[in-house]
Amino acid sequence: MKLQTTQFFLVLSILILGLSACSKDDCIAPNISENIIGVWEVSGDEVEFKADGTFIDENDAILGVGDMSTKTYTITEDELEVSASSVGDFGSTTITVGFLILENECDEIKIDGFIGSSVTFKRK
Repeated sequence: MKLQTTQFFLVLSILILGLSACSKDDCIAPNISENIIGVWEVSGDEVEFKADGTFIDENDAILGVGDMSTKTYTITEDELEVSASSVGDFGSTTITVGFLILENECDEIKIDGFIGSSVTFKRK
């Protein structure tokens, strides 16, 4: 009888621990410069931020600048600065835009877009 009681409390304890464990919603986001690395859905398109400071945005969801060969980003405490540049027959062109970071969550980053709107990045 004592063995059954011990087993019962062991199973009950494991069940309670399992139910009270942290869920994904309890995630604490790392620093934005670490959190942004990866693939995100932005305005229905896919954007990938790499650890080397470059990003891939084939459909120009962030800047909307067309065919630019090099795209880079930097992060300060509260700003995401993105640049796109290309070299052509008539010299080089670089466009740089800074966005205020409004929220930094584990699977979602929100930045201040153009004309007071916000843009949400959702982790893929």
